[in-house]
Order: sequence, then C-alpha cells, then structure tokens
Amino acid sequence: WLLRRPVEAATLAERPWAVWYPLRRSGAFYRLPKEEQTEMLREHGIIGHHFGSAGYAADIRLECFGIDAADNEFILGILSHRLDWLSKLGKEMRSTKQTGEYRSHLGPFFVGHVLYQRDDA
Repeated sequence: WLLRRPVEAATLAERPWAVWYPLRRSGAFYRLPKEEQTEMLREHGIIGHHFGSAGYAADIRLECFGIDAADNEFILGILSHRLDWLSKLGKEMRSTKQTGEYRSHLGPFFVGHVLYQRDDA
C-alpha cells in the first residue's frame, strides 16, 4: 500500500492537475511538546481528509529530511481534476496554526496539467 498508493495517485486519469512544492517547518515547531505538535498536525490533517474523502484532491508526501541542499522536510504533490480545488485546499491549509506560525519555507510551486498518462487497460 505504501508503495502503490503514490503511484496510483499520480497516474489516475481522473486527477490531471498537480501542484508540487517543497516544505520546511521552522525549528521552533520541533521544540514544541509532542502533544502540541500532534494537535497542530491534526488540524492540518482534518482539512486534507475533508478534501480527500470528498474526492476533491489526493496528496503524495515524500519525506526528504537532509536529502536536498535546502534541507526541506517534504516534497508535496497535491492532485485533482480541478485546479481551483487545489488552490482552495492550499488557501485553507495556510490558515492552520502549523502553516501560519511554523512554516519556514514553502515553494517554489510547480503547477501543471498532465499531458500523458499511460493506459494499462
């Protein structure tokens, strides 16, 4: 499931729009008590779950701690069949405490529409 889900999310023909971007939180986030971190991540996750369960968007999160020169934590891919839903999701996520107060770096953003997806049928 962990290996199959990202491939399925990225290649599903019903989700031709994608926004990819790196993210890094500030060090202050990691100095917070684990319970406070968990509560902030839960707030963020509820929004993502709402969009996902409604079929508006899917995500791919690739951890990259210490791998790239910018020391990003994640590369995120958000996919949908409508670009405006991806924009709305990003806007709602920015209102969370985690993103609003503890984001150190976000972007650049790569936005695109799929030109080709293989047909396995």
